[in-house]
Amino acid sequence: MKIEQAALFGAGSVGGSLLCRQRENLDKIKVIVHDSRRERMEKEGLLTRGETFFPKIWEKGSYPDLLMVGLKNTQLKAAIAELRDYVDPNTILMPLMNGISASEELREAFPENTVLTAVVYVDARKIGNELFCGETFLIQIGDAEEAVLEAIKEALLSWGISCQICADITRRQWRKWMINVGTNQVSAVLGATYGDFQQKEPVMQMALSAMSEVVAVAEAAGVDLHPADVTAAGESVHKWSPAGKCSMLQDVEAHRLTEVASFSGKLVELGKKYGVPTPINETLYALIRAKEAMYS
Repeated sequence: MKIEQAALFGAGSVGGSLLCRQRENLDKIKVIVHDSRRERMEKEGLLTRGETFFPKIWEKGSYPDLLMVGLKNTQLKAAIAELRDYVDPNTILMPLMNGISASEELREAFPENTVLTAVVYVDARKIGNELFCGETFLIQIGDAEEAVLEAIKEALLSWGISCQICADITRRQWRKWMINVGTNQVSAVLGATYGDFQQKEPVMQMALSAMSEVVAVAEAAGVDLHPADVTAAGESVHKWSPAGKCSMLQDVEAHRLTEVASFSGKLVELGKKYGVPTPINETLYALIRAKEAMYS
C-alpha cells in the first residue's frame, strides 16, 4: 500500500499548520474549499512568518488516498454530507480533531472505509489568513491495520510532517482530552492565559479537579488513565508559553461557539452512562453555555 495524495478538509489552525510544514510538497496535500472560502484561498493564500503560499485545491471528481479532517467538532456533523463527494471505498479518513468522538462519528457515517484514530500536538493559531506556528507539530496514529498505519506514516514523513504509530492510541487520545477538559474550559470561564495556570494556584487546581473527573470516568470505561496522569499534565502546563491562550478562550473572545459539547458535554454524558459523578464539569458546561448565550 502507498499513499500518493491526500486531501485536507478544514484549514484552520491545525490544518493550516500542517500545510505550512509541507509547503514544499503542495501537490501532495490539497485543500477542499468551496465558494467564498475558495475565492479567498486563491486570492490571499496563507501567510506565515512573512511568507505567503497558496495551497492547491482538490477538485471534485477524483478521490484522495487519505482524507484528513481538520474541523472543529461543532462543524463535523454538518460537513459529513459534503465529505461524501470526496470519499470512495478506498479512501482512508483521519480526523485531526480534539476530543474522543470524531473517529466514532466518521465510522458511523462511512462504515465501509478505514477511519483512523489520530492525536495531534500543535502550537498554532490563525487570525484571518495568517498562521502563527510554533515548533510543535506531531501526529500520532493508531486503530487500523499495520500496513495502513505504516503507509500513512511513510507518506507524512516524506512530506515533512512528524508522525508516530502508537499501539496505545486510545490512552493518548483520552489523555489529551483530559488536558483539554481541564485547561481549555477553565481558561474559557476565567479568561486565563497559560501564565495564569502557572502562577495562580487556584486556577491550576480548578483545571486539575476537572481532569480528575476524566480519570474517574476513564477508569469506569476501562481506559488506561490514572491519577498520576493528572499530576503529569499539571507539570506539563508549566512548560507552555506564559502568554499563550487555550483555543476555547480564543473562541470565547471572538464570540464563536466553543467545543464544550465535546469536552464537558461528552464527559457528563459518559459519567451518567457509567454512574460516575462529574459535578465540576457539569458546572463548567453550564458556565460556558451561558457565556455563549451572552454573545448577542
